[in-house]
Amino acid sequence: MMINGNKFSDQVMSKVHVNNSIILLAKQFLVTQESIVDTEQNLGRFIQFYARPCPEEIVYSEAPTEEQINQMAQYISYGLAYCEAVWSLVHSGFFIGSQDRSYNFNPHIRTKQVWSNQTSIYTINFNEASTLIPLLLKVNFSKRDQDKPEYVLFNPELYVAGIGSNLHRDVQEALGDAIACFQNELYRPTVTMLGKAVEGAWVELGISLYTYAGKGLKDPDKLIDKLRNETNFMNRVQQVVKLYEGRHDLFGELIKESKVSIPMIKEIFYWSDVVRDSRNAIHFGVESAFPNTYEKTVVLLMSASSNLKTLYKLKGIADKLHDVGTV
Repeated sequence: MMINGNKFSDQVMSKVHVNNSIILLAKQFLVTQESIVDTEQNLGRFIQFYARPCPEEIVYSEAPTEEQINQMAQYISYGLAYCEAVWSLVHSGFFIGSQDRSYNFNPHIRTKQVWSNQTSIYTINFNEASTLIPLLLKVNFSKRDQDKPEYVLFNPELYVAGIGSNLHRDVQEALGDAIACFQNELYRPTVTMLGKAVEGAWVELGISLYTYAGKGLKDPDKLIDKLRNETNFMNRVQQVVKLYEGRHDLFGELIKESKVSIPMIKEIFYWSDVVRDSRNAIHFGVESAFPNTYEKTVVLLMSASSNLKTLYKLKGIADKLHDVGTV
């Protein structure tokens, strides 16, 4: 029985799925390449690193196997994600795309059906997935200073991804809004949203620390409620720092496992106070100790990437150790 090529195409396309995680993976891959990127060549490398390549030929008897369908669907999914990442990075201003030369991602497969001593060979084109992208990409000159990691500030998704995968949704959104404001040279709104993210990160960490300490504390649930209901930025931060530095008997294993020392936490505490002061400039009649200029905002954002990564690393390990201890 000969299989209709359109049926096979429909089977594959029904399993093609492009999500933000794959697109982000493609963006991270692209921004780490050289200043000039050959999109066709790098698509092959991207697929090789993260997915299964397009098979040169599919051979079957009665019908393609589920595995053959899945492999082709994965190849197309990652290819489309790569193409979407290219256009996103061009439109965000990170890359300049060549206007005279294009690459057409046009997935197709040669199939060979063998049955009853007969062979039928034909090619299936997945025209629905065909996508045109620039063949060459050049990193904009303003983004080429690799000595400064400021290039991540052009893209909220890359910035947030560099911090960790366990961020609360509100913290993610606040950081994304901060980067969007920064891109539009709105520095006071930038530090305001950054302040929201930092405050949320400390609350998140505090809840995990109280949960980890558990019965070692008197009424941890009440302490968690106090942290949640507190409205003063620095009171919240001080509550978490006081807990971590004051109960080494409870957090000794966590400190050893995470390598996040008390001096490191106190350093982030002092940095958070700078963020708080900068954020307070949003209030009428209040001025920050130092104006919220481009230079200051860049320093705060890049420091935030490192400091929030440390806070969420500590939170993640505290959650992991607590889960292990309760099994």
